[in-house]
Amino acid sequence: MLDRGGDWAERLVTVSSRATVGEAVASLAGPPVAVPVVLARAGRRHGVTATEVLGSIDAAVLRAAISAGRVDARSPVLDHLADPLPTVGIGHTISEAYDALGRHHTAAVVLLDGRAVCLVARDELDSASHITGAPVLASASGTTNAQRTRLA
Repeated sequence: MLDRGGDWAERLVTVSSRATVGEAVASLAGPPVAVPVVLARAGRRHGVTATEVLGSIDAAVLRAAISAGRVDARSPVLDHLADPLPTVGIGHTISEAYDALGRHHTAAVVLLDGRAVCLVARDELDSASHITGAPVLASASGTTNAQRTRLA
């Protein structure tokens, strides 16, 4: 189920709609941010389009639910979807990305020509907030290894 894309795809963490909760949680190590769940496809020559994002999951929330016995690790991830993450265009400013996150989201999907290219987490925006007027992608340059792996 693990797949490594090239170029921009390496910066985008996604979970396949065919994954189980256990598979998703096991593969999502690193900073606790929500990640998009995308329509399962055999191959993605041109990346993930915004319309293929079905919702999101938060691995920390699902881990806690599994530990508490409220969620079976073998259940489909589709049964536990939250709303899709907000989106921002690659040319939007860091300030606009903050606005898109609102108070409740930990990450946003960055789009280029309608295709998801990476995630930008709130803490990455915090680290880059001193750069006035900078595009949102400037804050996403520090993506972690965990964010470079996606479930396909």
